[in-house]
Amino acid sequence: MCARTLDPANSQAISVETFMERALYEAGSGYYTSGLRSIGPRGDFSTSASLGLGLGSSISQWLLESKQKLEWKGLWHVIEIGGGGGHLALEVLKSMGWWERRKVHYQIVEISQTLKDQQQKLLKDYCVSWPGDMTQALKRANGRALLFSNELVDAFPCRLFEWSGDMWKEIFLYKLDESWKEVPRPLDLDSLNSSVLDAQLDYPRGQRVEVHESYGNWLKSWNHKLIQGKILTIDYGDEVEHLYYRKPYGSLRGYFHHQLVEGSHIYLRMGKQDLTADVNFTDLMDWGESLELNTEAFQTQLNFMNHYSPNVLSKDGSFEFANAFKVLIQSK
Repeated sequence: MCARTLDPANSQAISVETFMERALYEAGSGYYTSGLRSIGPRGDFSTSASLGLGLGSSISQWLLESKQKLEWKGLWHVIEIGGGGGHLALEVLKSMGWWERRKVHYQIVEISQTLKDQQQKLLKDYCVSWPGDMTQALKRANGRALLFSNELVDAFPCRLFEWSGDMWKEIFLYKLDESWKEVPRPLDLDSLNSSVLDAQLDYPRGQRVEVHESYGNWLKSWNHKLIQGKILTIDYGDEVEHLYYRKPYGSLRGYFHHQLVEGSHIYLRMGKQDLTADVNFTDLMDWGESLELNTEAFQTQLNFMNHYSPNVLSKDGSFEFANAFKVLIQSK
């Protein structure tokens, strides 16, 4: 019997980004669209908001301060993007106080029906609405709103690249029997806008890096609808020069029932486990600047919380997440 032969270059190979898009968001089978159980200690994974860091209090103070600086009067608008289980929204609204809650129009943009159901149950006593997408949310706000997200960018599919020593190659996947195999392909550098491929960064041979290009495209798709406001982005990651320190294999990984999944195992259980990668905040700042979003601040979550709610943070004592996460503030 002849051995099976495969020419990966001519096979039905797909990018890692496409694989993640299907695994996370494909209708009826994606992790966020069908397989996600919940967020928190009893769910599939935990976020900094679900672990009780008092983050909502800090965000609430930031929202109130930003509204004042923008000199907004009367009804004002807040858009939370990717609301998780609703715990962060609950803390934000509670921390505002009843007077400000009477004047704020709070919206949550959420694609997971499972999480939306949890949010609506948890926030049933508050005035919150769930628009279909960012365009609809900004339309309701007449283009003027304060936006924030916690662990949103890392949930976007990313492209995966590897340095061969003299050139960059993109990792593609092809299916062999019941498993996915990697195949690198030469990369046209002109086709990608990312700081991570900067020639001045001295990467070792075999270094892998990720680019959340899908997030940049998503931001561009609705940014023109934002006339005035600010965007607060909280996630794990760093600026590009620090992002891959001691990470020769990159940061792409999975989580299955709180268990870390790495290497070829991230391609198993398609649609049944979360897939994520650290966020390159240099890209976020560069992409934002190209869209007329000014970078106001970049800092650790710990510093952000120390500034806006130091008393809450000092009582908690859980500093690990607050130091590992970063906060980016952009304005228009």
